[in-house]
Amino acid sequence: MENRIVQLSEYEYNKLQEKAESNDTKIRDLAEKYYQERGVFRIDIRVGFQDKYNGDTVYNTHVFSHENGLYKNDEFSPIITEKGRRKIERILSDACTETFENKFGDAIKFKNSYVKALESFSIARWITYTIAFSGWGVATVLLINSIL
Repeated sequence: MENRIVQLSEYEYNKLQEKAESNDTKIRDLAEKYYQERGVFRIDIRVGFQDKYNGDTVYNTHVFSHENGLYKNDEFSPIITEKGRRKIERILSDACTETFENKFGDAIKFKNSYVKALESFSIARWITYTIAFSGWGVATVLLINSIL
């Protein structure tokens, strides 16, 4: 195909430009429709355990996403509104928390009582060390006084 230069009147040029813009709008609308019908929607559930006795350590075992990141970068409207996403997140969070408490509720109480017992043991250990070292100190002073 050879390149040709074609001269158009301003009216013809504007008409072609409008047609191109309407095609762009139509393509955008079709892309929006396709995105709404087939866009990805994932749910984010983080299952973890936080240990407060040895510092803050969180172990995440499963991570899914409840968002579709495409609409944040593109001009498409979201599949689900922000309010709807927050509502779904709250429902899932409550359901997961309730399921965990139903299954492991006693384990959480046991862990909390275990942590309290370890803290009490640590305090008692330091008190015992203090008494023992002060006793050795008194014995040493008495031994030195009896020798002198």
